[in-house]
Amino acid sequence: GGGGGGKPKEDEQAISIAGQIQVGYEPVVFTDLWGSEVPAYVPVPEAAEPRLMLVEEYRLSTYLGSFGAGRVVQTMTLLPGEKTTISVKTFTQSTSTQAQASSILDSFSQESATAFESAVQSEQSDQSTYAKSFEYNAEVSASASWGFGSVDVSGGVAGSTNSSREEFAKNISSATEKHSASASSKREVQVNTSSEVTTTAGEETSITREIANINLSAPLNFVFRQMNQEFITVLHLVDVRVAFFNNYAESKRERTLPELQALLDEVMVPDAEKKREVKAEILHALKNMVDWRGEPVTDFVRQRSYPERDGSVTRVWQVNRDKYTDYVDPVSGAAFRVPGVIMSVQKNVMRTEGIVVEALQGLAPALDRYNVALQDEALQERRAANAAADLANRREELAQQIVSSGDGTMADAYVKVFAPGGAAPGDPAGPAPAG
Repeated sequence: GGGGGGKPKEDEQAISIAGQIQVGYEPVVFTDLWGSEVPAYVPVPEAAEPRLMLVEEYRLSTYLGSFGAGRVVQTMTLLPGEKTTISVKTFTQSTSTQAQASSILDSFSQESATAFESAVQSEQSDQSTYAKSFEYNAEVSASASWGFGSVDVSGGVAGSTNSSREEFAKNISSATEKHSASASSKREVQVNTSSEVTTTAGEETSITREIANINLSAPLNFVFRQMNQEFITVLHLVDVRVAFFNNYAESKRERTLPELQALLDEVMVPDAEKKREVKAEILHALKNMVDWRGEPVTDFVRQRSYPERDGSVTRVWQVNRDKYTDYVDPVSGAAFRVPGVIMSVQKNVMRTEGIVVEALQGLAPALDRYNVALQDEALQERRAANAAADLANRREELAQQIVSSGDGTMADAYVKVFAPGGAAPGDPAGPAPAG
């Protein structure tokens, strides 16, 4: 009977999971950029690999930069006196195109979030190392990691961590560039000559306008250009935590920086000297990082002192929450401040659905000498009519002033000048007085 329609699909999912388990993978669930729970498969760890890690939290902030006219999308010419109706259709008026054109820079959506995370994953040069981030985040409440670097202690912790940060910043910048370029390429604006509003399936509607060339002797050229917007994208480090992990999910220990000593006491062998050495290496790596300009940053972490009741003082290291970095765009002069340390700054130019129109009058006249002379005569006739109307208005103003003043002498003079035939009231040759 009914009610069993979803069973085949569930069976296929069960078979898929079983197949992954048989080849040495186990299912995990993580939270993606959009906030959805996404399944993934990670290899079953063969042996424990105890290690300490710096878990760094980054933000990708976007600011508006310069804007201006971009590519030409349409040109059209109207002959003298010609009219036409145009329709403008943008990428946001089509549901499928709007999804493809969405970007995390200016239209964050599920589609744009998924596309960006796919771009980030494709930039990872070492996929096996990147997969370790899924092992570490093998729980529903954890977010997917965008990078996973390794440190060679023999090569120096500070140098290795800065190298990992630079690699991570490069991957994010490259992914952002490809993501924005892909979305921008889908942002098409069409300007077509039309006589009516175009409606498809009750959803897609074009804006129509009527334009005309009021010139009688020259064509009028219209140039439609799509507006571009520049986005300044900043990747900045805002927080750091210390973690212990040995490839098994149950081993995960993640602590804030003030809890560093407690974490070392929990996971390390009871060797005070070794603990001091490890703690010093971790703090040294955090106190000697490099920003996007290659300049050293020494105040991302700081030591705070707290007095106790017994008179002693407890000193702990913590992330400097008052640390901000200023950035000034050398081109537009736009300035902004972000928390933490800037690791990379990137500019991406994207198309918008805005259009700017320029009207250019043709230089070659479209009339011969006879028609040009006719236009000159018509212009002179219009000027003469305007001059006569101006004189009539001035005479009316004078009459109103005379009536308001009650001056009889001025009234007689007005009648002699402007009455028909120039006769005064009561003159046999003139008109009979009213009343």
